[in-house]
Amino acid sequence: MRLSFASILLVLISVALTPLHAQQNKPVTIILLRHAEKELTGKDPALTEKGKQRAQRLKTTLAAWKPDLFYSTATTRTMQTLTPLATQYGKPIQTYSAADQHTFAQLLKQQAGKTIVVVGHSNTIPQLVNVITGKDTYTDLPDDEFGRIFIVTIANGEVSVSVKQY
Repeated sequence: MRLSFASILLVLISVALTPLHAQQNKPVTIILLRHAEKELTGKDPALTEKGKQRAQRLKTTLAAWKPDLFYSTATTRTMQTLTPLATQYGKPIQTYSAADQHTFAQLLKQQAGKTIVVVGHSNTIPQLVNVITGKDTYTDLPDDEFGRIFIVTIANGEVSVSVKQY
């Protein structure tokens, strides 16, 4: 059987595009949380002992999700919150700027098939959840609340959010 150049080209394009289409249908899970308890002094405070213990608990709390990517703002407290978890998976922590929520949300939503953990602040994490979902549902977290986790799943164009404590 002899195939024309156009037929071969059509088959090659079809094969090349199939993984791209399949990848777009894979869900993305974005796990967002505020940093753990911080010291109350200094411009860029570290975690307290209680905060360090909470950061360690993330390893068991998020074990079922097997995260692929890790993002943190460039502050000491957010990096210290995420470090034990990222280290457990042997992955680097990438920094992001909370100043451009829309661009960052688009980047996160394009990570089909991935599970991503994002650590930020009491006023940025709820806003980022709102930007990702396209709804104005969540408000800033109270200053004394550190254990809330937002789990955003995007599958087949549908967005769902669950909230848990750790």
